[in-house]
Amino acid sequence: MIKCLSFMLLATLFSSCEWSSASSSSAVPIPLVRKKIAYKKWLEVAREDFRLSPKYGNGVKMQEQINADQNFLKTVIAKAGTSDSASNHYFMKACDYLSYGDLQTTMYRLNQAWMLNPKNPNVYRGFGWVYNHLEEYQLALEQFNEGLSFDPKNKELLFEKSIVEKRLKEINRATSL
Repeated sequence: MIKCLSFMLLATLFSSCEWSSASSSSAVPIPLVRKKIAYKKWLEVAREDFRLSPKYGNGVKMQEQINADQNFLKTVIAKAGTSDSASNHYFMKACDYLSYGDLQTTMYRLNQAWMLNPKNPNVYRGFGWVYNHLEEYQLALEQFNEGLSFDPKNKELLFEKSIVEKRLKEINRATSL
């Protein structure tokens, strides 16, 4: 049953990211697929690289990071036309990287998309996908719920939330036996 749910979630991910060569304008130059990483190891690396946490871990940035962010926002918004368009573009880039199994770069691009539009529900879908890949289903559920706070009728988020809820119920049932 869990494998079936995983397949359904991946199928949703593929269709929701419009997986095709024309899915976004980014060319993803990834020579190697990164190895699967356990959440415990992910947390260790995230202590040194706050970009691996959703919303940059809500950390305090140094002035040079703030300046770099401002330059990034100015440049990207000027190119895309609006912060919403730019956010969606970086979400699609995250989809590209996720298709290669590169969770780190996926999270980097999702954080950029979040910085461009903190209310973009797709960004929270992406954060949930990363947690799903790390098998941290409760954290994935929290991200899906946060995305739903901005768009309560978002069909993709509602569907993915239901899959993760089922997975959590199955895990809880299996561990209670």
